[in-house]
Amino acid sequence: MSRTTFNDLLEAGAHFGHLRRKWNPAMAPYIFTEKNGIHIIDLNKTVVKLDEAAEALKQIARSGKKILFVATKKQAKDIVAERVKKNRHSLCYRALAWWNVNQFRDYP
Repeated sequence: MSRTTFNDLLEAGAHFGHLRRKWNPAMAPYIFTEKNGIHIIDLNKTVVKLDEAAEALKQIARSGKKILFVATKKQAKDIVAERVKKNRHSLCYRALAWWNVNQFRDYP
């Protein structure tokens, strides 16, 4: 699996966060700055957390456990499906539109 770099995230626009008035205070350590009312995400910290997540996923896959991939935006559905197939994982195509993913946002 290739490593995501700072420049990859910058080119993808991953540094643009939410409007300041819609932010979650738990995200404070990951906010680099604010510009024009929009939080700018600290991409250095994002790269570190992505590496940690990738390592955790590797450990889960090695142990034979299943991994559920969820795309919360319509635009991401095809990208997630492509990556899952490429890496020979299974994917459930059934849309769980009623499932409120945000119900889990307060859990570590």
